[in-house]
Amino acid sequence: MIMLKVLFSLTLICSTSAFSFHLDARDRKCFSEDVRADTIVMGKYKVPVYKPNSFETHPAVTIFIEVRDSNKKVVMSDQYTNEGKFIFQARTSGEHEICTTSNASVWINIDAGKPVEKDSEKVQETNDLQLRIFELRDLLNQVVAENNYQHNRKERMRQTIDSTNTRVFIWAITEFLLIIAMAAWQIHYLKRFFEIQRVI
Repeated sequence: MIMLKVLFSLTLICSTSAFSFHLDARDRKCFSEDVRADTIVMGKYKVPVYKPNSFETHPAVTIFIEVRDSNKKVVMSDQYTNEGKFIFQARTSGEHEICTTSNASVWINIDAGKPVEKDSEKVQETNDLQLRIFELRDLLNQVVAENNYQHNRKERMRQTIDSTNTRVFIWAITEFLLIIAMAAWQIHYLKRFFEIQRVI
């Protein structure tokens, strides 16, 4: 198995901390950060493959990052490859649990602290874009939910129509058979009546 080293930095506006840990393939490790509401949280990561005297990124290695707030509600949940960053805004105050998993054995270095001034504007722009994406995702989920509701409603209506048609058909057949039975009985009754009259 290729040994990899993942450089992973997490930036919080409100606190500063740094630590690292080893993550085996498909293992899940979590850590908590106390975050205030409306705090911008930014993370940077890099997945280099160790080679003699150098590190190179490896496209096959992926990291899955999930963030839950103090109410255990998922704030962010995405899969990442190679290197990049993620950003989200804490909607509630309290302990936020950040969990990571990987498809390879990796080292993860966590560095949390105040963002540098030159990145603040980029962070805000990225945050606004991320929030817009969240809004669009929520809107899309609403559209999908409405579509599913209409589909289920249409299916229930179709089942109701089929059931009604079946009952109407069964009633029509029953009514037809009753009419035939009554007609046969009347014919038989009239035949017997005239036979009796003839005898008399």
